[in-house]
Amino acid sequence: HALRAAEENQAYLKIAYNYKAISLLNQDQLNRAEAYFLKAREVDGRQLKVDANVALVGANIYLKMKEFDQALEEIQAALASRMVGFEPKHYYENPALNQIEDISMALDLLEMKAEILFEKANARNSTKDLEVALVVYQLLDALVIKSRSTYLNSKSKELMSANAHTLYAGAIAVLHQLYEQTLDPAYFDMALGFSEKNKSLSLTEKLNDLYARSFANIPGNIVKKERQLLQEIEFYNNQLLRYK
Repeated sequence: HALRAAEENQAYLKIAYNYKAISLLNQDQLNRAEAYFLKAREVDGRQLKVDANVALVGANIYLKMKEFDQALEEIQAALASRMVGFEPKHYYENPALNQIEDISMALDLLEMKAEILFEKANARNSTKDLEVALVVYQLLDALVIKSRSTYLNSKSKELMSANAHTLYAGAIAVLHQLYEQTLDPAYFDMALGFSEKNKSLSLTEKLNDLYARSFANIPGNIVKKERQLLQEIEFYNNQLLRYK
């Protein structure tokens, strides 16, 4: 229905093709999903955010097809379209932190890139791709810290903590592989650092927040109730991640 309604509107047509590709991807109809992805990409009219989402869908399709280089090409093209001055000549290149303005989109694209590199490394037994994946995860870590510092709303910070869980889990998986291949203890130490980072960031923010509120004469029972609620939010966020 969306496709028929969008035939005369290029902006909506691109989005409709993209949703059709997503639907087929979720059904593992990869060839048909690719066909609709290509249709979405070929629709006239440049729409940066939509185009980046289309590229993300294409990367997911090619990853499932095990066409890793094509998947990485889609991600790099999307990053280049969103980052001023980023003109990669190879998929090993990443944008600089100061080139990234749309943090949310960059997190999605770069996390997808790291996942593709990890899968490619496993399929081809490539230490180089693992090393590049680690660099991407380090950039993602810097983005998480940057984004958390810009959020004033505590709920937004909690959601970022929950979403960062998969990021840090991916980084640890890469470091585990690198350690097994090289036996370099530096990779083991970095894995420990990543495993603690998300918890420590969240805990530090909560302690700072509670300490600051103590100077505002907020009753202790209110502070205690807030702490309980924050713990429950964190528990249910973890359950959502665990059971997808």
